[in-house]
Amino acid sequence: MYSITRHRHAIGALLAEYIDKASAQDRTVYEPEEIAQGINTKLRKREDDPSKSGGSMCPSIIRYARPQKARSATGEWKYIVNTGEHTQTLRLEKCSTPQDSCTYLTDNFRSRCVQIYNYHRLLSWDAARGLHVDIFKVPTCCSCHIDGYRETFPPLTSYNDFKSKIHEDPSES
Repeated sequence: MYSITRHRHAIGALLAEYIDKASAQDRTVYEPEEIAQGINTKLRKREDDPSKSGGSMCPSIIRYARPQKARSATGEWKYIVNTGEHTQTLRLEKCSTPQDSCTYLTDNFRSRCVQIYNYHRLLSWDAARGLHVDIFKVPTCCSCHIDGYRETFPPLTSYNDFKSKIHEDPSES
């Protein structure tokens, strides 16, 4: 942490540049107190069985975190700068049931819930480079991927039914 104190002006400049570009609404919406107040009700709704409570097609758990240590996109472990006056909060969303079928679809579809990631730049520290901005892979949402039909759709009883439907005379209907 001595490196943070020693480079206080650099950190201040990095964060000041970010805050200057943010709109007034952005500055107030993401206050930690407001995040903490809004998270509990959202989590309860998202963790319930979606078929009973009207949830999403792929249930997920949302958390807000200020990581202290994380693995960068290159695979190296780094310390993330999250001190009293310099914080970096991430919204994390993880699939509750990855690779399971999506809800609210008929059994005619092959589907699966897939974890989606995004890359975030965070101010980090390591012994070799000191303070620097690095890229981290973060779970951001759970998405329903439809792979196609399970079988012929709509389901037919036999191939002969299929042939007869194609060769039906429209005047007989």
